[in-house]
Amino acid sequence: AATMRAHSDAPEGATGEVRVHRSVEAGAHVRERGSDVKPGDLALRAGSIVGPPQIGLLAAIGCATVVVRPR
Repeated sequence: AATMRAHSDAPEGATGEVRVHRSVEAGAHVRERGSDVKPGDLALRAGSIVGPPQIGLLAAIGCATVVVRPR
């Protein structure tokens, strides 16, 4: 589970250590696959530049294969 920064901190000088100040409910801040767009909505236009945000969107909608070409 992901922990919000407001509810955690890293001790002074610690490396690789995080203190969590309150628990996280199971399923909190979790979105279902495809909840970013509705069926029939256009996710990306042909010719879009594919960067990290677009890759995240494609993963979120369950798209594992994309045809791309170099710029």
